[in-house]
Amino acid sequence: MATLAVAASAALIKPVIEKLSSNLWKDMSMSWSLDKECNKTKDMLTIISMILEDAEKKSITNDLIRHWLSKFQDVAYDIDDLLGDLEIEERRRSKGKSLIRTVQDFVSLDNNQLKFRYKMVKKIKKINKILDKIVEEKRDFQLVEGNILIEENSITRETFSAITDEVYGREEEKVEIINVLINCKNDEKLSILPIVGMGGVGKTTLAKTVCNDEEIIKHFKPIVWVHAPMNFGLSQILDKMIECISGKKCDVSYIEAQQKKLQSMLSGTKFLVILDDVWNEDATKWEDLNIILTCGVEGSKVLVTTRSGGVANIMGTYDPCRVDRLRFQDCWTLFEKMAFKHVNEEEKEYLVNIGKEIAKKCEGLPLAAKLLGNLAGSRKVDWCIIRDSEIWEMPKYFGTENIMSSLILSYFYLSPHLKRCFAYCSLFSKGFEFEKEYLIQLWTSENFVPKLESPNACFEFLLSRSFFEESWVTFEGSRKYRMHDLIYDLACYVAGDKFVLRSESENKGSRTLKKENKGSTVNCRYSSVCSNDITRLKKLRSILLPAQRREVKLDNIMQLLYLRVLDLSGCYIMELPCSIGNLRHLKYLNLSDNSIRMLPDSVAALLNLKVLNMSWSRILEKLPINLGALENLEVLNLSGCHSLNQLPINLGALENLEVLNLSYCNSLNQLPISLCKLTNLRDLDLTGCWSLLSIPEGIGRLTKLERLPFFIIGGDRGCTISELRQLNFLRDDLEIVIKEKGGLQDLANANLGAKQYLKSLEFVSKVVSDDVLILPFGSLQLPCQLETFCFKNDVHKGNLRFDLPSSLRIMDFLSMYTKLVNIEIHGVHEYECFPQFGQLPQLKLLRLSLRFHITKIKEQFSGTCGIYPVLKELSLETARPADIEVYEEAIVETEGMRVMFPCLEILSLIDCAFLAVFSFLPRNIQDLDITGDCGQQTLSIRNQQGLSRLRELTLRMVPVEFTVFEGNLELKALEELEIIACGWFYLPSGLLHQHIPSLEMLFISDMGQLCLLEEERRVIDGEGSSVNQPPPLFAALENIEISICDLLVALPDWLGNLSFLKSLTVDDCKLIKEFPESMSHLTALQSLNLFNLPNVERLPEGMSHLTALQSLNLFYLPNVERLPEGMSHLTALQSLNLFYLPNVERLPKGTEEIASLQSLIIRDCFHLSRQWRVEEDKDKEVYYKRGEDGEWYKISHIRYIYIKPLTEGSAPI
Repeated sequence: MATLAVAASAALIKPVIEKLSSNLWKDMSMSWSLDKECNKTKDMLTIISMILEDAEKKSITNDLIRHWLSKFQDVAYDIDDLLGDLEIEERRRSKGKSLIRTVQDFVSLDNNQLKFRYKMVKKIKKINKILDKIVEEKRDFQLVEGNILIEENSITRETFSAITDEVYGREEEKVEIINVLINCKNDEKLSILPIVGMGGVGKTTLAKTVCNDEEIIKHFKPIVWVHAPMNFGLSQILDKMIECISGKKCDVSYIEAQQKKLQSMLSGTKFLVILDDVWNEDATKWEDLNIILTCGVEGSKVLVTTRSGGVANIMGTYDPCRVDRLRFQDCWTLFEKMAFKHVNEEEKEYLVNIGKEIAKKCEGLPLAAKLLGNLAGSRKVDWCIIRDSEIWEMPKYFGTENIMSSLILSYFYLSPHLKRCFAYCSLFSKGFEFEKEYLIQLWTSENFVPKLESPNACFEFLLSRSFFEESWVTFEGSRKYRMHDLIYDLACYVAGDKFVLRSESENKGSRTLKKENKGSTVNCRYSSVCSNDITRLKKLRSILLPAQRREVKLDNIMQLLYLRVLDLSGCYIMELPCSIGNLRHLKYLNLSDNSIRMLPDSVAALLNLKVLNMSWSRILEKLPINLGALENLEVLNLSGCHSLNQLPINLGALENLEVLNLSYCNSLNQLPISLCKLTNLRDLDLTGCWSLLSIPEGIGRLTKLERLPFFIIGGDRGCTISELRQLNFLRDDLEIVIKEKGGLQDLANANLGAKQYLKSLEFVSKVVSDDVLILPFGSLQLPCQLETFCFKNDVHKGNLRFDLPSSLRIMDFLSMYTKLVNIEIHGVHEYECFPQFGQLPQLKLLRLSLRFHITKIKEQFSGTCGIYPVLKELSLETARPADIEVYEEAIVETEGMRVMFPCLEILSLIDCAFLAVFSFLPRNIQDLDITGDCGQQTLSIRNQQGLSRLRELTLRMVPVEFTVFEGNLELKALEELEIIACGWFYLPSGLLHQHIPSLEMLFISDMGQLCLLEEERRVIDGEGSSVNQPPPLFAALENIEISICDLLVALPDWLGNLSFLKSLTVDDCKLIKEFPESMSHLTALQSLNLFNLPNVERLPEGMSHLTALQSLNLFYLPNVERLPEGMSHLTALQSLNLFYLPNVERLPKGTEEIASLQSLIIRDCFHLSRQWRVEEDKDKEVYYKRGEDGEWYKISHIRYIYIKPLTEGSAPI
């Protein structure tokens, strides 16, 4: 297909012609005596550019024109390379115009200017000869002139249409899927429902609609969305799942560690995992993932979207939901929604019939309807041209499917530079997820975007036309994007012979059309592979190998002197060769996620470099001292460089630097003073730089700053708050850390009210002082659009008080800002009445930790409005009575409090003993956290209606006399109960007698006085019932975790009667010596975790009866001498982890018979690990043995083995 060849040529020659026409270039060419040849080149390029538009249309069916365009494209690239050589040499020459330097260059063999001039003249004459021939050949094609340079579409004036996730014609499928996920059960440990359908039919959109349904959100937690990579690797997909749940990049790469981390996240939860776009039909790989995902509670589900019926047969435990093409009416509705946004009624009557004819050509595929609807809606192309285009005839010429024709038609009407930008994305792997900024940096480094266009607008345009789609949003708020598989196939199809793409074996299952691999030709310019013979592709401009997790031969790459873009992220690089300095054209260098300790000084020779990405180079210790020589550098990303403790002192020489990302550089303690010279800096990210002592004085000169999330007042040679005065373009979040007592004295000069782009403002005091720290807020002005205000006292020793006029309190002051959504105030001394925030109409989160004396609640708390209309989370911490001079109980109108919080879902009360405000809870409370003596009124029998929807209840440091559990509270929705650091000897009788059928999780921790779970051996109901009968509270529990209970001596005998218990964890209970034999009756138990129990001498022999057990983890049991016999009966066991059992000498007989056992970790077990000869695999960083030593036969069948020995007498890690 030749359309890209034209598009690339048209977009490429425009900047070349503009450059040759500029006065700067004319002067340069004259100085090199090249002006005559350059003028000739410009004239011929201009002639050819006039007929490119017509050539593009005719190339669809004319092979000769297509071949002619490809030849012209090669010449266009060569001209651009030549001009780049001249510019680089001119810059080098102009950097030192001294007589001595001129003489040195004249006699130098490497830098001889006469030799260079002769070489350039020879090259340009050769190019002009080829151009002469191309101009001559074009006369045979009778091409019509059209000024493509003038009439090129401009996207900056385009009104973008919003992307819709609305589903058309899929109501029945949605209801069916939701019903299966929530209501249907089967005998499998993990239930999997496949959604099967052809590409572009809307499987992913349907799955997104399902997982965003309210019923699904309430039923499953967490919901994990993962796009399955084409080359499925278990480690890769585990990594994606961990990142999706935590919102953070996974910090482990060893597959066993990933498995344990994921299982710890999913254990005890009813999760829903969506695996989108699965291709791989390797049953073994899916079996491994299936085993790992059986850690959730019963009812956990996996939803799979796939084109492959084979995948559905292998994975599905339910019959697949088959998604067919849309009915015509639904397809037309979708097309109509996209196409008629800007059409008036008169036009609509005329266009409807034409639109329906176009919709028929979409053949029921939503993706095609969206693309062509957007194209028609843009009004850039006549609808009749779309309907009658020759592209619909492409299947006759190229053997393509009709769907590809509809996609190409949408691509065909893009501007030339947008075609080039889109085709470049073929270098990614199928399903690759990328951030907007990453792709924009690649485009600009390749000079794809014209000077008058915005790269961001290019991206948004392609997004609005459905060439890209949003994949997911991280917890930090950054958005990930991807291309639909059919769109990716389109990109590969139009990429042309200038691209070397992954082969079918690397992209198994790809629908990319077969074409001749031109990778061996010298004219190839872009590559996503790095083979041994890559040195033959001397004209390569881009090599993209992101996250391929394979080693590359750097010496070969360093010979490719025309590279503009080099992405080697995650390629296991430990050292960068000095020859990197030879890549003089390089503009983008990505070495992130590698093991590089330092960069060579030769990096400073990359004078064209605009982007240097070293993020997550965790062992990077220092940067070259001559880094300031990179005069064109615009982006320096050092995020996550944990070992980097200083920056080069000449950093300020990077005068064009716009982005400096230092986030999570944990060891960085100071910034160079020269930083304040970076006057073009827009983004200075210091998030997570916890070791940073100060911000250098003079930072206020960086008036273009838009992002500064972290600002320090004071410290050694630090700046004052007045430095913020001129930084009025700051946006999003600003955290101001106060390190000296008078840090806010000059607060008025900070001019915070002028920073209208700020969304969040946070003050954090780290001042340690016995005196009262006065906060001079009397003259403070906040931005009108501020959404979050926070003030925290981060030190225990310190008294804070706001300094405001006598008629104005801090609460009244904040109440003036009606856009506030979140308010947090911690550790501030106030003597006034309770704060008034009820009149803030958008307030959703309110957290207060104050010292004040309260005599009234309702009027002052609500203010004139009387309610908090949208408040969802409220946290209150007040002073204890001993801290207040006068103490009175607050009197409130209890029924009125219900009306006050119509949307409140999360409530936290800390030390609010005298606060009776919540003796009647709002009806929507789902999460209640009570700390200290403040629950007597809140958890009372009078408050039944307020407790009826409660799902999570946490009790912290509740005193012994806490007796509110008398009577049945009917906590009918409660699922999780946490009891932490309460001063109880036993669990209260009233609590034990609560019958809560919905309760699944009980967490007991840090109970220093707890001796037994219930009083010593007593009859529960006084009528002779067995003492082994568990209290009603425990009857339906599925998960129990008991930790850090130093005086707990034993677990009760009735533990074995918990017939629903699936997970039991006992951690750091030092007085427990043994476990009840009744544990053998826990036939539903799937996970048993015994951690840090130094006095336990033996494990219950009845463990062999735990036939449902899947995971057994024994950590730090130094006095246990043997594992129970009968392990062969644990037929469901998949994972066995043994850590520091120094006296256990061997695995029990029968271990070799556990066919289900997939993973074994033995670490720091002195005698046990001696049963096998242990070797270290340094590449994988694991210990293992495959041989015949010791009792190898017991573990030889296990897939993953990790054995790390502990020398005798040493302590565990």
